[in-house]
Amino acid sequence: MKIHTHVIPVLALLLAGCSLWQSPRSGNGQSSALADGQRRTAPRRSLQQADGVAGVPLLAAPIRGEKLIKREGYTVSYNTKYRIANYVAWKLTPERMRGSAKRAQFFEDPELASNEKVYFGDYSGSGFDRGHMCPAGDNKWSTTAMLDCFIMSNICPQNHTLNGGDWRILEEACRAWVSRKKESIYIIAGPIFTDAPPRWMKKRVRIPDGFFKALVCLDAGRERGIAFVYDNVAGSRPMDSYTMTIDEVEQLTGFDLFHSLPAKQQKELEAQRNLRDWTH
Repeated sequence: MKIHTHVIPVLALLLAGCSLWQSPRSGNGQSSALADGQRRTAPRRSLQQADGVAGVPLLAAPIRGEKLIKREGYTVSYNTKYRIANYVAWKLTPERMRGSAKRAQFFEDPELASNEKVYFGDYSGSGFDRGHMCPAGDNKWSTTAMLDCFIMSNICPQNHTLNGGDWRILEEACRAWVSRKKESIYIIAGPIFTDAPPRWMKKRVRIPDGFFKALVCLDAGRERGIAFVYDNVAGSRPMDSYTMTIDEVEQLTGFDLFHSLPAKQQKELEAQRNLRDWTH
């Protein structure tokens, strides 16, 4: 079943609640070396308090079986069964619009066991891009954050046209909204699985049927929420054709997003989907 993002009574998609990844093996049962010299050591942790420049993210409610891993610029909820992130959460602030950290190279997650992690080579010949959940463009403010951004547990198998097209346009729009309005937004992004037959990459990494990105702004007088859902296929459509409410994304994923917000505020923000509130 495909995700029809332009139809808003969203869906009777029964969702597998967890998404995940892993990695390839050599013939002797040991983890294989990454191709093209991509293997890297774990980046050093920053001495900055909390999550860098006032960037502590809002998370989903705990998910059964998840591994919650704190990075410099984001937090990942990782499920070792499918070897892919359930979601990645971060806070994008005006301060994080500054910086010139250079893009890094992909490397395997040093905090996961060898049978839990995804490897660079898992993607070789798969036909899928290594698609960031927390994008490189949101992490130029810190060299460590940029390195963390290229850890493979922040990456999902993504259609090439989507990764370089409409998904990238949304990433750039989020940065533009923060930069132009001088406000902060909380973001949770991750894969979606439908009731379609599961697809696997090299029989180890489950391929998402789609992706979501949920946003809330909590700045006084500017409070609002919105979400976006994309099929993991080629295509190009206006951004407003991908909008949904956060409530609808929660129905698709089974996750309770932004769960630490007061119930009244959650109810209000998670029912919104007015793109004009963000673009004007």
